[in-house]
Amino acid sequence: PHSDCRGAVDDYSKTFESLFSGGRSRDGIQALIHYPGTNPATGEADIRSLIGYAIDHCLCLEIEYHAERNATASSRSIEPIFEDHGVLYGFCRHRKGERTFRIERIRSARLIPSIPE
Repeated sequence: PHSDCRGAVDDYSKTFESLFSGGRSRDGIQALIHYPGTNPATGEADIRSLIGYAIDHCLCLEIEYHAERNATASSRSIEPIFEDHGVLYGFCRHRKGERTFRIERIRSARLIPSIPE
């Protein structure tokens, strides 16, 4: 099990680095326009679909997230990196750092273009 975690961390690091090295197309406006699903999304299946599309097309997400320690939901703009076993890994623009988000705690999600801040 410990080696599985190490592999996941390595995969995450490589994916995160490729985001900033120009390895993926940044034509986010076209990808945003052509999203075939519900945007914004509130149902778990729609949110998962939206997350996958955002990751594949280098789009950002604006989410309403209910943290375990907090009674209220907070709004976050994130740059999603990948999803694994119900956890979304990404860069939180609000906290200015890498964060994880449990998908079951995302109340709503909306695609937004990947515009550098």
